[in-house]
Amino acid sequence: PCEAGTYQNEKGKSECKPCPAGSFCSGGTAEPSSSLCPAGHYCEEGTKHALQYPCPMGKFNNATGSTSADDCKWCRPGSYCATDGLVEPTGLCAEGFYCKLGASVPKPGREGALGLNLSCTCPANNETTGGECKPGYYCPLGSSDMVPCDAGRYCGKTQLPAPEGECSAGFYCKLGASQRDPEDGKTGWKCRRGEYCEAGTGAPKQCPAGKFGPEEGMSMEKDCENCTSGFYCQTAGLPNVTGKCDPGFYCPGGQHQPNPSGPVRATSRPARRW
Repeated sequence: PCEAGTYQNEKGKSECKPCPAGSFCSGGTAEPSSSLCPAGHYCEEGTKHALQYPCPMGKFNNATGSTSADDCKWCRPGSYCATDGLVEPTGLCAEGFYCKLGASVPKPGREGALGLNLSCTCPANNETTGGECKPGYYCPLGSSDMVPCDAGRYCGKTQLPAPEGECSAGFYCKLGASQRDPEDGKTGWKCRRGEYCEAGTGAPKQCPAGKFGPEEGMSMEKDCENCTSGFYCQTAGLPNVTGKCDPGFYCPGGQHQPNPSGPVRATSRPARRW
């Protein structure tokens, strides 16, 4: 009979043929087409048994009859492939971590620390397969990359599965804030004069026309002050009054135009009796 890795389907032959790629021949095989390579594996020419060439960890293969290692697919982003011979990924990347193409563990080593996790299978030289979420980002279950912290929220720790909390009142947090009261100008800042920022604000709100905001870090609209009597505040977002009202016009506090009520007219008075 033919040895493992070979077959013969013709009578009267003195030699056996190499088992064709995509099949395995366990010995005494007459027809390799009945022994297709199983999913999770590949079978080069001359393969002796079904499990001889498993796809390595970090990869999977859900097709039968594969002929080479190139048929093994990198584990999908957001998932990991922990063992050899997988038909599908093992599972989703863990909360607080992200898994790029070819991850072999649910919590890959830190980005840039190639080799930190000895079981890491890297798809190309000097590339990592994921890492832990950094401050300013969060990673839900099955993340393929870090997600910038939502506007109005902050992410102050590593390995967060969701934003940590709301931005402080008097401050605004843009995408990627790592502090509740950022002042870097990139991820947020203290509310400027003429504006106010409630807790959880992603962008400052302006004091309305007729009011002005003389202080930094105001947290509510009621912190905006009515325009001073005799003056007007023409537009929203003013840190100071716009100017004096026009001569001859009555301007109580809170006005947004220089001539709000029409000119003040003289009134007749009864003659004084002596």
